[in-house]
Amino acid sequence: MLLYPAVFTQGECYITVTFPDIPSAITQGETQEEAFEIVQEVLGFALEDYEKYPKASDIVELQKQHPESTIAVIGIDMAVYNRKYHSKKTPLCSKITVKEVPKLL
Repeated sequence: MLLYPAVFTQGECYITVTFPDIPSAITQGETQEEAFEIVQEVLGFALEDYEKYPKASDIVELQKQHPESTIAVIGIDMAVYNRKYHSKKTPLCSKITVKEVPKLL
């Protein structure tokens, strides 16, 4: 299980969620509930690009850096994530069928 702190920041219309340790993991929601609904999927999608997962930031330090934001720890099991989102994918090479094309001349 991987654990990363997420920063929930209220804007004018939306709550933006960022992961300081995973810069490409960004999402938003109109409500906190809506933001929480997708945050784990966004984290998993971003972590797919990593061969070695980064170390998580200290929550106390993040709260000092973002005093107006809410910090929440988001957990993700990448094995479960991969089974959920990649189990039904068929490799491209198994979808391609090559047939001999007769010569026209």
